[in-house]
Amino acid sequence: MSNLYLPFSTIVRILAVILFVTCLKVLAPLLMTLSLAILLAVSLAPIVDWLQTKKFPKWLAVTVLTTVLAASMIAVAAVLLPRLFQEFSNFIENMPKLKEQVLSSLSANNPLRPIIEHILNKQAVVPKPTDIAPIFSAGNLALGGLAEVGLIFVFTIYL
Repeated sequence: MSNLYLPFSTIVRILAVILFVTCLKVLAPLLMTLSLAILLAVSLAPIVDWLQTKKFPKWLAVTVLTTVLAASMIAVAAVLLPRLFQEFSNFIENMPKLKEQVLSSLSANNPLRPIIEHILNKQAVVPKPTDIAPIFSAGNLALGGLAEVGLIFVFTIYL
């Protein structure tokens, strides 16, 4: 049996790389948020400079720009979300017709038929009252996303 010799400096380097990768993994969400804020700040800097040439103070130019961006995002959400909910409701209402159309195109001995029947079952699409936890989880995710967008705006203002 041969002895394996690793210099102390090699062990320290390996541990340093492991520590660095672990730190990156832990800090990845914050680094992504910060990089998006930097990208937004750099891309909006010419507009802020233009507003400053129009005699706006820098704080007012940034505030106006942030307000316009936030209002634009809210307007897009206000336009898209009701339409999205309406389309989903129409899809659920038309599910029996769609199911019949799909199943009529499959032969009775098709091995995919039972799988498709299960997938197109209305109870499989509409959550039961006991399955509400994923809905709350999605709401939590959406609120977390909104908080992150707010954080990006705050970082953008201070950059």
